[in-house]
Amino acid sequence: MLASNDEIYYIFRKDLHLSEEKTRALLLNMDIAIGETLAKNFIAPTNVSKSYLKLDKVAHSQHSIKEEVEELKEEVNQLKKEIKRFVGTVCTRTGYFIAGTVGILITLNIVLNIVIVTYKK
Repeated sequence: MLASNDEIYYIFRKDLHLSEEKTRALLLNMDIAIGETLAKNFIAPTNVSKSYLKLDKVAHSQHSIKEEVEELKEEVNQLKKEIKRFVGTVCTRTGYFIAGTVGILITLNIVLNIVIVTYKK
């Protein structure tokens, strides 16, 4: 518990027999020292709180970034699967088209050979 400035003043003036000038200078220095100490005690926790909030924000943002990276990985994997299915479908349909074309060409070749054999006679 801090004594009031009046109480301290009377202790310095009456009990310690200091001069008016020395007492006032001493009280002023004490007020400044106490004010600085209180300010440091207030500022330190405030700075710690600010630093904690900054660290917490960074931690959450990193956590969010990690989650976003994981989500992007999942999306890329889904796209890979879709591309593989699409390529598989294209290959299958291309195979059917080629098989059909070859079948038609074979059929046309047979018909053409029959026509040629028929007209040669």
